[in-house]
Amino acid sequence: MKKILFKAITLLSALTLVLFTFSCAIWTGGSDSSSITLSFGVNSKALGVGATEARVWVYANNVLVPNPAVSEGYYSTTIDPTAGGTITIKDLAPGDNYRIVVTSGAIVGTSFKPTAFGTSELFGIKAGVETSVEIMLKEISIDVPGTQPTGLVSVVVAGNLIYSASSDKIYSGTNVKSLTPPQAPWNTSTKGFINSLNITADPEPTVLVNTTKGIYFTDGNVVGTPNWGSEAPSVLQSGGIAVSGIFYQAEKEIGGYVGGNAWSRIPLDIPVAGKPILDLLVWKKDADTIFGYFATRVVGAFKVGSSDIEELTLSDILSGNENSPVVFFGETLPLIQAFGYISGNDLYLGTKNGVYKTNIEKPKTTLATLVEGTKGLNVTKIAAQGQMEAFLSTTEIVILKSNKIYKMPFLTSVVGTISDIAWHGTNLIVTGSKGICSIDTNSL
Repeated sequence: MKKILFKAITLLSALTLVLFTFSCAIWTGGSDSSSITLSFGVNSKALGVGATEARVWVYANNVLVPNPAVSEGYYSTTIDPTAGGTITIKDLAPGDNYRIVVTSGAIVGTSFKPTAFGTSELFGIKAGVETSVEIMLKEISIDVPGTQPTGLVSVVVAGNLIYSASSDKIYSGTNVKSLTPPQAPWNTSTKGFINSLNITADPEPTVLVNTTKGIYFTDGNVVGTPNWGSEAPSVLQSGGIAVSGIFYQAEKEIGGYVGGNAWSRIPLDIPVAGKPILDLLVWKKDADTIFGYFATRVVGAFKVGSSDIEELTLSDILSGNENSPVVFFGETLPLIQAFGYISGNDLYLGTKNGVYKTNIEKPKTTLATLVEGTKGLNVTKIAAQGQMEAFLSTTEIVILKSNKIYKMPFLTSVVGTISDIAWHGTNLIVTGSKGICSIDTNSL
């Protein structure tokens, strides 16, 4: 057995600058192991007003190293008013790409309400080497409604209004505390249950309601033409230009409407576990042309133009030949699961292992580059806003601002299982099974 240095430094109680020192503990049986100890001082201003608990998440290569005793994977301690608190995390393998997230807060009702948080830079844990890491805990402002709407499946922002939906209600308001459902409830018997919301690419966006019986505007009117040719599909996503063209993806088909008398529908009769289409983005190239970008589980990512969607067939998608109107891209990347777009030429690609950036008009011939700090992230949703991007994984929100990563796994304690994200100015709106919240990102 080889003994290795072990030391812990108490959280500085009167400053927002937090200094942790941790190192490897012991080697046993020829295997490496290490420990991290974090001490939280009494009445620390860094913890925010009213904090009674601290929680810590540990990541290696951007993948959570969970506490097996807690379903959300964090380590925690109660902050005693006279004694403070300490968290010790054991049995960590030495490595170079560790990151920790620290948050403090209080239990309000049945939820944990964060008051401050911080994300460390990457650091290494090595045998016999003492490692110091600085974390700036910053107060975090999270707004929630007085009475939370539950079961929210989606959120979008159009103009200055926030729109969010459960399976049978649509809420709207200028902020999350003023969200109200319409006086006339959504008629699920005629219009179907709501799957999600999207917005069009018009200068003044229109909200599209994707349901188990097609696509509607928020006022209940049918989008485009009511002629589906048969029973309307259960639409999962849609987008385009309100009057001249819409693309959509459903559970087992894709298609669009760009003139004519009916929707163009391409059945995806493909044996595959899970949804065949993982994400859809619609990009308006000019007044007459829109492109649909589809991330698929089977054939990868491709784009198709509005001039080709009406004649598109499944064989065009599966063949991949040069005469096909479909343009595939990102073949050398991990599985593409999400798209993000702000303006200009940048198209963000969320994959099983990080976020990449390419040219939205020429993704086939442009080298996709990894966005710094995102390697290892399993990204299922991207929301882009100015110089900030937000990435949704299965368990957390990650914000990238000024090339710095902010991981926010604690948001599940506020909204439950996260379903969607959208930007409202510099506030990030997050929805989930237990409600909705707004995060002020100005202080990040």
